[in-house]
Amino acid sequence: MLSKYLINDSAKIKDCLKKMQENRQKCVIIVDNLKKLKGTFSDGDARRLMLKNLNFNSKVKNHYNKKDYSFIKKENYSIKKIKNLFLKKNLTLIPIVDNKK
Repeated sequence: MLSKYLINDSAKIKDCLKKMQENRQKCVIIVDNLKKLKGTFSDGDARRLMLKNLNFNSKVKNHYNKKDYSFIKKENYSIKKIKNLFLKKNLTLIPIVDNKK
């Protein structure tokens, strides 16, 4: 089930869009080969790339959000904290990670 939200950082942009269609969210979570969280890629990121006429066969590696994404560490997990993040930042997905991401 988790796999429908995760995509490797070496995937193509069009594969990210397919994954978003599959999971019915506006975002996918970018991970490396070891499933370590690297960032997110959203439908807004895809629209911005479309306006730049970027080929959707390009790798997502250089185009995903590496800095300004939200996640919660498993040891800090609480429903209240997650609810506040969803509401404050208008998110569709929030990864919950261990101390190694």
